[in-house]
Amino acid sequence: MKEIYLQRMKLEFVPALGCTEPVAVAFAAAKACEVLKEKPEEVEILVSGNIFKNGVGVGIPGAGMVGLHIAGAMGALGGETEKGLEVLSGIAPEIIDEAKQFVADKKIIIDVKYNVPKLYIECIAKKGTNKTRVIIQDRHTNIVLVEVNGEITYKAEETLKVLPKSGAWRLSTILLQPLMWKNFGLLKKELN
Repeated sequence: MKEIYLQRMKLEFVPALGCTEPVAVAFAAAKACEVLKEKPEEVEILVSGNIFKNGVGVGIPGAGMVGLHIAGAMGALGGETEKGLEVLSGIAPEIIDEAKQFVADKKIIIDVKYNVPKLYIECIAKKGTNKTRVIIQDRHTNIVLVEVNGEITYKAEETLKVLPKSGAWRLSTILLQPLMWKNFGLLKKELN
């Protein structure tokens, strides 16, 4: 049972540069533009209400700005998907300036999409007649769909089922907490 929890922790606890919601938006935009294979003319990002709420007022490292617009623009113009949630690390100052202009020119649209999972990001990148679409769901880098010009190039076999906040969720949290305390050497008696 310990191994199951440790595997789950390794899946959930990953390094991130900044708040995970805007960084996940940057990751989706970076992936959509990576698949587009050229710099986009326009990027549209649809997010769940939860992603919007948690990311709209958050500062973006290196940008001196807050919010999903600048995070998406930085991801689209200079993000590196192989870095995961550190997608924005190492972006050159000139790319940040270009991203700020992209936002100012209203080339990036952020909107809320309803009736989707709590963690949902859909990014559509366009250049001329070419269009890509990437959907992230349930986890911040969990790509479940990639589309190029309307053709599906990747679709996850099964998306993660989000458990409702039920007794099962609380039970796993209760079981996990003592394991975390023990493995990180933070036994309760040591804290007193």
